[in-house]
Formats: sequence, structure tokens, C-alpha cells
Amino acid sequence: MAPYGRAAFQTQVGGGTFEVGAFALKAALFPDRDRSTGRSDRYTDLGLDTSWIKPMRSGTMTFNARYTHEKQSLDATCLLGMDDGSITQGPLAACANNSLNEVRADASYYWHNAVGVTVSPFSITGSSNPFLYAGNRVTKPNSSGIEFQVDGTPWGNGNSPLGPRFNMRVGAQYTLYSHFNGARSNFDFSGRNAQDNNTLRVFTWIAF
Repeated sequence: MAPYGRAAFQTQVGGGTFEVGAFALKAALFPDRDRSTGRSDRYTDLGLDTSWIKPMRSGTMTFNARYTHEKQSLDATCLLGMDDGSITQGPLAACANNSLNEVRADASYYWHNAVGVTVSPFSITGSSNPFLYAGNRVTKPNSSGIEFQVDGTPWGNGNSPLGPRFNMRVGAQYTLYSHFNGARSNFDFSGRNAQDNNTLRVFTWIAF
């Protein structure tokens, strides 16, 4: 069981549809389905989100933003790591109690529902944990950057030759990191910098 709830308010603002909401999730998981420790990893997520969508003559403009705070009790992961030596022995609470914060936003414009451009900055911060992040120079998961995406939807107006329920999208996405695993430079003691993780991804999705 992983209870999830969300409430939202929607209204018209500036010729577009504005929404603001809040959500919560609580889950207990066995890492890799391993129950040998008799413990589970417990996650509690709380968040806020907002969006604004404005139809225009030539297309649609959209803004989205989301903040999520996650509290983690990683008892099972830490016990398994201590058993196999991947996590140095120490007090369980010092390893297991952890938190993460994510802020993500995006702005996009789609021309006639066919060609789109999206810019999405993001930031992840978290508590210092020398057990979980032993490979990070500053023992934190902090990462930030910006994603750029260009994509095309051939039948965005529902005129697919395979019927109105079929569509597809092709695009390219580039992720540029300013910080990775807690630092801008030499984040893993081996001279690797945040920008060494910059990634180009070409994708296709099909909906039917």
C-alpha cells in the first residue's frame, strides 16, 4: 500500500487556465524486493505544484512548477549495505535518516500542437550523509542544471492516418549540469566535473 492524495484549485487568469495544488505520498519499499533484513525503506513525500496554460492564435504556452520534500528512513538499504561492506559500519540512524528537496520548473511553447520547445531548470538538494554519499566529495546529493528540449508531434491535431487515438512524438533533449552530486568540480575525488555528466538524449514515444 502506498497512499497518495492530491488537492488542487483551478481558475482563469490572464486569458489562460491557472492551477495550484498540493500532494502527499507515503510508501514502504523493500530494496530489490529483499526482505532479509526484516526492515523496509520508508518514504514520505509532501509537495506543491502550479501551472498556467494559455492558448494562443498560433499555439499554446505552458508554465509548470513543482516543489517536493521527501523524508527517507532507509533502514533496509543501510542494513544491506553494512552486510555486504558497501556502507561502512556505523549507527543505523545516521545512515538511514535522510531528506531530499526538489524544485523543478518548465516553460514550453507548442506551435499548432506540432512543434514544441521546452526549457526546464531543476535543483535537487538534500541532507549530508557520509554513508549513502561516500563517493561524493561533499557527501551530499545536490545537483542542479537546466534541460532544453525540441520535439515534433506529427499528428498533434488528431489527424493521424491510424485513427484519432494514435499519435507519436520525436525529439531531442539536452541536460546541462551546473552541480552534480554536491559540487561543481571534482565531485567524486577523481577530477570529474558536473558538466562531464551533460547528456544528449534522442527519444520517440507512441500513444494509442
